[in-house]
Amino acid sequence: MKWFGITLLTIGLGLLSIYLPWYIILTAFSLFCLIIISHVRFQWMVYIIIFLALQIGSKGPFIGFSTARSQTIEALPVYFIFTSIAILAFWVRKFAKIDIADSRKNPLYTPILLLVCYSILSIFWSPASVTENIDHVIFLILNISLFFYIFRIVDSEILHRRLMWCLIFSGIFLSLQAIFSPFLFLGSYPIKIYGDTYLEIGTSNIVASRALGFYMNTLLTSIVLGCLIMVAYGLLLNERNRARIILLGCAMSIFLFTIFLTQSRVGLWGLIIMVFLLLCLSYRLRKNFIRSALIICLCTFIIFMTSQIVTYKFFTKSGKETRVASVDLDVKESGTLGSRLYYWEKGFEALEKSSLTLVGLGAGGYKHFYPNIPTPHNLYLSLFFDFGIMAVIFVFCIMFTFVRRFREITKHQNTYLQKMSLVFGILLIGISIMSLTYMAYNFIFLWLIIGLAYSTFSLAQQELKEKKISQNHIGTS
Repeated sequence: MKWFGITLLTIGLGLLSIYLPWYIILTAFSLFCLIIISHVRFQWMVYIIIFLALQIGSKGPFIGFSTARSQTIEALPVYFIFTSIAILAFWVRKFAKIDIADSRKNPLYTPILLLVCYSILSIFWSPASVTENIDHVIFLILNISLFFYIFRIVDSEILHRRLMWCLIFSGIFLSLQAIFSPFLFLGSYPIKIYGDTYLEIGTSNIVASRALGFYMNTLLTSIVLGCLIMVAYGLLLNERNRARIILLGCAMSIFLFTIFLTQSRVGLWGLIIMVFLLLCLSYRLRKNFIRSALIICLCTFIIFMTSQIVTYKFFTKSGKETRVASVDLDVKESGTLGSRLYYWEKGFEALEKSSLTLVGLGAGGYKHFYPNIPTPHNLYLSLFFDFGIMAVIFVFCIMFTFVRRFREITKHQNTYLQKMSLVFGILLIGISIMSLTYMAYNFIFLWLIIGLAYSTFSLAQQELKEKKISQNHIGTS
């Protein structure tokens, strides 16, 4: 019966190819397979989304159509397809009552809902075009949907462990991209479909002189890998299998080596802050603070020297410009603090010019004024420029809920979920500091980490409640 169905499907596709172009059939068939997988093997989609989210900067990789007579039609991000199908399958299963209802409450539900509503309302007063506003609002809603999706799906310790390993392998793939990126030329690759119509599957970056992911810049690549080092160490704290311990050690070394190759100071300083916090807050490391710090410094020095040798051999001698050689560039084009100050000054100028200081420029308003500047290189100002006073309220609510949970997290470090909660708490602190000089609210990785962090906090809190209930039950019996 199974082979009869496969044969019938093959014959049907063959007959359709007589009347329809091959790319429409291939696209429809791929979407059909994804929809089936999302319902039959629901958790597979979670792994796919987690793996892809680390490879993506904000929107790339993208799929676009172009013709010989016109420019490329607006690109469609690949992750948009996967995330939309996964979220649709989640709601179908929820309404069909296939899965057991999750009793956990999301502490960020109200502030995030207010932010979404405000971003939609901002379309009415934003100086940007409606198309620009809607584009940013759609991607904001999609990223927020990813956050809620991750929070609801990660409902057990077993799935949490598997997703952490999925993150590690995705990070290894990202590191390999970054290591080999200086030797590759990436761009859009048109595939002829029919007549003058081409399908373009391309990247958002043309790789230059420093290591970076295919769909990221050097800053985001280093930030992502720095966060993954912390995740790997969290797994290491709970691991007893020798082979897995060696694998995690190798992964951490590759991540750190790649961070040095990116020559990004934001990611490196963020990692230093997170490691210092881990040394101070982790009971296991604090007992042997001096020894742990010396081992970390020694390993870091060895990896740093190796990266410098590789940089000198493959960059300097080949005539490629390194970061050291580029510090004399104009302040507006270099990666220094001066360039950030320039971006921030332009944002405040746009607010003053449009008289929208309190309400903000609307979703995508900053990019409308300065299309050549992708982001203000500051998460908080990125929110403030677009959403005004609502951004201040939103950030305050997130910090308030986080501080309440983090105080409780540091008191309990016994189980897997408790240790990972500490790691994700430090991760959020590190990201909040790194966001002072980089990051934007529409970055996929940001919402993924927030979703994983709050799902970990929630599971750890649920574990503590169950433990207290069992202890009370034993005490009364």
